[in-house]
Amino acid sequence: MTGLVVDASVAAKWVVNEPDSALARRLLASSTILAPDLLWAELGSMLRRRHRNGELSAPDAREMMFDLRTLPVRSYAIFPLLPLALEIAMAISHSIYDCIYLALADQQDCRFVTADRHFRKAVASGPWAPSVISLAELE
Repeated sequence: MTGLVVDASVAAKWVVNEPDSALARRLLASSTILAPDLLWAELGSMLRRRHRNGELSAPDAREMMFDLRTLPVRSYAIFPLLPLALEIAMAISHSIYDCIYLALADQQDCRFVTADRHFRKAVASGPWAPSVISLAELE
């Protein structure tokens, strides 16, 4: 499988304007995008948080959630990814949620793109470092 795994830190930029949103949208338009099903829940949580903070109206948040269904993302079940994700999480002392994305990239033999600097730093010195690239590095 060729493609790129993206996490919610990148995918959020597809629906809300943030730094590097244009870069994230170009990535969406030019690559085969893969993600675990977890992505959709994380994006829903982001929309709820932005609504709670007054950044989005309820109708806008609902519309954005509806628009997510049209994105060309190949989704994968997370359960088969959990054993490797747990191993990665324990090895780098990081949240299993982020490691699920990296486990998918490992399973599909592709790279993982993130805008999460904290995760990029956590994986930087380990065996998974070559698999992870920051969104900014694609510029």
